Amino acid sequence: MVRRKRAREQAPSEMSARRLEPVAVPRGASRVTVDDDARALGLRLLAPGRSWPVAVVTIASGQTEPFVDVDELADALRGLVEIVVMPTSDVSWAFSSVMPPQTQVYGGASRVYPVADGWVSRPRTAPLRFAYSTGERQTATEHLIADGMAAAVAAGLYSPRSTSPDRRVAGQVLGIVGARALVRLDNGSPATLWEELSGYDVPLDRLVRTGQLVQGDVDPETGRLVLDPAEPPTWPDGYGTGTVVLAEVVGAGRDALTLQAVDGIDCVVDRSAVTGNDNDRLDALFSQGDVVVARVVDTDPPALSLLDIDDDERPVVAPPILEGGPPWLLLPAAPQLTPIEEPDEPTSSDEAVRPEPPGANHPVAHGPDPVVVAPSPPPSSRPPTPLDVLSGRAVPPLTPSSPRATPVPSGPSGTAVRDLSLSLQTARARIERLEGELTTARGAAHELAQMREHSRTLAHRLAVSDAERKAFRLKYRDADRARQRLERAANAHSGDDDTRAWFTTTEDALRFAVTAAWAARVPSGEKARWPLRQWRLGPAFDDSLTALAPVSWHKLAEVVCDVVVGDPQRLRALDHHELRTGASGGTPAVTREDGATCFRVALQRNSPSARRLHYWRVGECIELSRVVLHDDMTP
Repeated sequence: MVRRKRAREQAPSEMSARRLEPVAVPRGASRVTVDDDARALGLRLLAPGRSWPVAVVTIASGQTEPFVDVDELADALRGLVEIVVMPTSDVSWAFSSVMPPQTQVYGGASRVYPVADGWVSRPRTAPLRFAYSTGERQTATEHLIADGMAAAVAAGLYSPRSTSPDRRVAGQVLGIVGARALVRLDNGSPATLWEELSGYDVPLDRLVRTGQLVQGDVDPETGRLVLDPAEPPTWPDGYGTGTVVLAEVVGAGRDALTLQAVDGIDCVVDRSAVTGNDNDRLDALFSQGDVVVARVVDTDPPALSLLDIDDDERPVVAPPILEGGPPWLLLPAAPQLTPIEEPDEPTSSDEAVRPEPPGANHPVAHGPDPVVVAPSPPPSSRPPTPLDVLSGRAVPPLTPSSPRATPVPSGPSGTAVRDLSLSLQTARARIERLEGELTTARGAAHELAQMREHSRTLAHRLAVSDAERKAFRLKYRDADRARQRLERAANAHSGDDDTRAWFTTTEDALRFAVTAAWAARVPSGEKARWPLRQWRLGPAFDDSLTALAPVSWHKLAEVVCDVVVGDPQRLRALDHHELRTGASGGTPAVTREDGATCFRVALQRNSPSARRLHYWRVGECIELSRVVLHDDMTP
């Protein structure tokens, strides 16, 4: 969602006061190695009143250091975010035991916990960042830096520090790399503009461009540039009624969309101005962040419609957010449907070693750890003499399958040989047990590598599914627009069911058409709830029909039907409101001596000089007054 960061819109005095607050965020990275400390960390994250964000970086199983670059993370976020490193072991399980579901972190993943506690109920607001190898180090580190900086800004912890009384600087954007822009200040020194510090929740390449001049405050310690606070948004002069523009979906409900054709100005669009199918759910057809083509149907206040836009109508260029910047919206290319390709098998040295084949497994012996003896030389063809045994130069070649392969002499020397034989058997059993444990560990490591590959495959499939879902939604919306065009063309050639020629008076013809519209539009089970109330024509109604074109007679009958029925949901879709004595919304409504109040509904919402219908409501009776143009406010 495109929104100005609220901290950027605070009064200068409030911002100044927050900048004077001391920040006591621990610097560097600390390590948690004890279960109690891990549980205490979890309780501290959940406690209200925490003053700064905390980034928890875990070490993957079998590793001694995290794949995330902790030094770079600590340097970029020093004084803003506390950084804690934790192994994946009983320590991480102790941490997880006190954390709410889906908010834990372990196994090499990392997460930034913001100060606000919204992440407790919505874990996705504090996303997990994964790094399973050194090849993913840079990407995961950059994501964590961005998450940490955004959390610090949201907590009010970041502000530029300057030793100069005049902190305002100017410079030129030299280039954009990812979420960072390199700026050369007027004094020749370099500075960086961070996407998270721009004051706008938009990608940096939609905010600035190479060669653009920017102004703001610079932090001399880090060289970060913070842009000047934004001016209040205004509706562009080039966005007049009837103009086709780009708009971003910032909210999608079942029956309405919230669009922004200008950053910071919301336009709520009812379903009737989006699709002609009452069964369509807008939250199934649109998602937050979608860019759509819309038509401006009013400018005071701004109103948009997605209906009746032909394929050959090109939207005007979207205005920049900052002076000299790029258009803040661009029409995205249609997503392509791509086949799912499984990720390649891991080849880097960071991945786990595959286990030995089944034939290499060894029996596992259990028991107390024996005394370790030095490995013996290969057995000779002759049996060892007592001197050989006592001097340690030879050991009887015993095997588990033939424990008595060599005769054991009796007497003191035989006792020594027997003791050595027992020690050797125990040592061999221990070796076999350790080899079995090694094979088991290799199998577990291989299983972990497979699980990581499966995770990558699922992430890839999810990305492909999202692209397919977007493509199918666009295809459906295109088909719906084509259906609307065909319906308009069919109505234009069918005489539009104009019943005026069937009757001698306009009132009789309209009553017939309104009754037919009521029969078709109100379901049979709802007719008792929404009957046609009493209605009549005012003295000026007949003459005002000269202004009806290009609205069809059938459309007029449908609108009159909705007005007479009085269903609030249908009236909202017609922009129903009282006609007021002045332009301000707080002025009183237009009334007559008999106590009737004048109301206004839309007959058109997607063309210049859109037609409106004025009517009087006298108790429960409706009196149709006039068909007028948009700017005609005469009752």
